[in-house]
Amino acid sequence: MIEPERRTTGRAGSATALGLALSAVLLVLVFHSPRLWLMDEVRPGTFQWDRALTFLSQCEDPFRADVEPAMRFRLGPPLVAYAGGLRGGHALVLPWIGVLFFLTYVAKAGLRETGSRRGAWLGTLLVASTSAVLVPTHWFGINDAWVWLGLTVVAISPRQITWFVAALLVPWVDERFLIGLPLALAVRYGRSGGAMGGRELWPVLGVLPYVVVRLWFAGMPFTNEVERSFLSQVLAQFSSQAGLAPLAWWMGLRLAWIPLIWVFLRTGGARRVGLLSLTVITALISTLLAADMSRSSAILIPLVIWGWFLLATEYATWINRHVVGITIAVLAIPAVHVVGRKIDPIENIAVEILRLLTN
Repeated sequence: MIEPERRTTGRAGSATALGLALSAVLLVLVFHSPRLWLMDEVRPGTFQWDRALTFLSQCEDPFRADVEPAMRFRLGPPLVAYAGGLRGGHALVLPWIGVLFFLTYVAKAGLRETGSRRGAWLGTLLVASTSAVLVPTHWFGINDAWVWLGLTVVAISPRQITWFVAALLVPWVDERFLIGLPLALAVRYGRSGGAMGGRELWPVLGVLPYVVVRLWFAGMPFTNEVERSFLSQVLAQFSSQAGLAPLAWWMGLRLAWIPLIWVFLRTGGARRVGLLSLTVITALISTLLAADMSRSSAILIPLVIWGWFLLATEYATWINRHVVGITIAVLAIPAVHVVGRKIDPIENIAVEILRLLTN
C-alpha cells in the first residue's frame, strides 16, 4: 500500500471517490481546457459540434431513420434523454454525468486496490488526462465515458451481476463496447490469475439482446448496403491518415502508456503473447473504424487501470514521495486531438478564456 490509511468503504468511500474524481477532472480541465469560444453557439462543420447535432436530434426522436449510420443503434443516451424530458442543450449533460460516474468508479476501485487516497487520486488523475475524458468534455454529445465505464466494470468489478448489467446496457451507448469486450475480459482473467472458468463468464450473455436486435434489423454485419458503404469509407479514410496514427495513439493516453506497458512487463510467457496480440487487434480495429484516432485509444483504458494498480502496489513508497512530480508531469505534457489529418492542440484555461473574450 502507498501509505497506511484507514480503508474507506460504503457511503463514505463513495463520497471520497466522488471528491477525488471531481478534483482530478477539474484540475485536468484547467491545464487541458475545452474550446470555450465554441460553446456560445452551434457551429456545424466542427468536430466539436457535428456529433452533438446528430445526438440532439436523436434525443428529440430516438428512432428517427435519417441519422448517420454510426449513430443508428446508439439508442441508450437518446432514450434516457427523451424519457427524462431533456431537450435541446440540456441533453448535453449526459456525457458529463458519464465522465463523473466513470472517474468516481475508477477512484473507488483505486481506494479498494491501493488502500490509499493518494494512490487512488493519482490513478484517477492519470485516467482523467487521457482521451477517455478529454474527448467527452471537449466535444459535445460524445457519450464515450459510459463505454469506458462499462469496459472497466467488466475488467475489475468484483460482482458478476454488475458487469452483466454493463454488458446488457452499454452496447446501446456505442458498439465499441463489443470491440473492447474481449480485452476487458482478458484483463479480468489476468487479474484473477487465470482462475476464471466458463461458469464465471455467464454475464457476457448480457450482450445478446443488442446482438439479436442489431442482426434482426440490419442483417449480418456489413451485408447491409449502408454498412458496406460506411466500411469502405472508413477504410479509405484510414489509408490517407495512417501516418498520423502513432502521434494519435501517443496523444490519446500520453503518460498512461506507462502503466499499460507495465502490465506486459509483469505478464510472462504465453499470457503476455496472448494479451499483447489481443491488445494490438483491438487497437487496430478501433483505429480502422474511426477517423478520430486519438479518441480511439481510450479503448485500452482497462489495461491502464490494471497497470496502475500494479505500479501503486509495487512502487508504493516511490509514488508516495513523488506525488507532486507525477501530478506535474501528467498535467504538463502537451496534448492534442488527432482527427483524420487534423491536429488540434489543446490549450490551458487561461488561453481559452482569452479566446472567448476576444472572439
